[in-house]
Amino acid sequence: MDQYNFEFFGKKKPSLPLRILYQILRYLLVVGFLYIAYLGFTMRRIGVTQTPQTPPVKQPAAPA
Repeated sequence: MDQYNFEFFGKKKPSLPLRILYQILRYLLVVGFLYIAYLGFTMRRIGVTQTPQTPPVKQPAAPA
């Protein structure tokens, strides 16, 4: 637990509002990353563009 003790590194412990702000920012970063990953998976599954498929080119009948 020494790594989480701020006095161990000789730094002053941040104030409570600052620690709450850091925690909120940490959660927002995680949620943002998960949302972007979710969008990436859904776009890959659905497809980014929804353009209609071009019909295949018809081959002329072979001469007999």
